[in-house]
Amino acid sequence: MKQAAIYLRVSTDQQNYDRQKKELLAYCKRNQLQVKYIFEEKESGRKDDRPEFQKLCTLSKEDIQVVVVWEISRLSRKAYMILKVAEDFAQKGISIYAFKENLMTLDNNGNFDKFARLVLSVLANYAQDELETFRERSLSGKKHKLLSGEMDYTFRP
Repeated sequence: MKQAAIYLRVSTDQQNYDRQKKELLAYCKRNQLQVKYIFEEKESGRKDDRPEFQKLCTLSKEDIQVVVVWEISRLSRKAYMILKVAEDFAQKGISIYAFKENLMTLDNNGNFDKFARLVLSVLANYAQDELETFRERSLSGKKHKLLSGEMDYTFRP
């Protein structure tokens, strides 16, 4: 039976990953993956130095054979980081499975699947674009509130 690590991430303290966790545990059970580690994190995907993510990245093939995530953007919101992490895990012989996209990075021979690499590139850029769009909308909303007088520059805890 293959050993797996589940990585759960949400961006804010107000969010939770209960649904992700429940569905990923069920996926692992259905696919006979023994969950050895569960990493839970409430941090922005913009940050590369997330503590639980760093722990995940130190695992070797002797520890796990599969990393299971809800969707590929849970690993990062930066395209280069998603691709780097996927490549690093592939070199260790560890596959990443993205549940929402139904994407497994390694083929049956343990090689980085060429089609998965292509799809991963597109998804990684999409994850980064989503972050940039959200940032633009937030800044636009703040600018509108400042200009309309609904918000001022004073700090309120």
